[in-house]
Amino acid sequence: MMINRWAESAAFALLALAAGFVSAQEELPSADSPSIVERLGEFEVILGKTWIGTFANATAENPVEDVLRWELTLGGKAIRATHSVNDGAYAGETLVYWDAEQEKLVFWYVTTADFYTVGTLTVEGEVMRSHSVLHGGGPISEVKGETRLLEGGGFLSTSSYKRDGEWVEGNSITYVEQK
Repeated sequence: MMINRWAESAAFALLALAAGFVSAQEELPSADSPSIVERLGEFEVILGKTWIGTFANATAENPVEDVLRWELTLGGKAIRATHSVNDGAYAGETLVYWDAEQEKLVFWYVTTADFYTVGTLTVEGEVMRSHSVLHGGGPISEVKGETRLLEGGGFLSTSSYKRDGEWVEGNSITYVEQK
């Protein structure tokens, strides 16, 4: 009973805080401003679908599979990507947003491994690149990623990590659409 009252009080406080934030804004972004989809270019094809990724270093004895879904959220102003490796052994969620001030796509990635990243995305034709800084990631301080659309559908994602001040090769994952 006490927990429910606390939860209700916390929810009310959050709503009041959000309402105060909204009322403090001099000018809110228009609901008619461009959708984030327009910023994705050719990568729009990955939205609203579930993708199955196979790690290049996976073996029959040690399979490694990522299930990934990209979808629009917040009325088309943001993209949410969720993924789960090996049925939840590791998982993460990303929120991508167009930062009009910086004029770039920015993202926040939170994981089940007790770290998060903040970074930027650039899209050039059939290539999307990311660069992020880790918080709570131990010896890894930065991550760079590259995703390339593949002929016939799907995409290839590769990464590199800055570990103890040195850049090292990361994962290579090939994704196909789940049918």
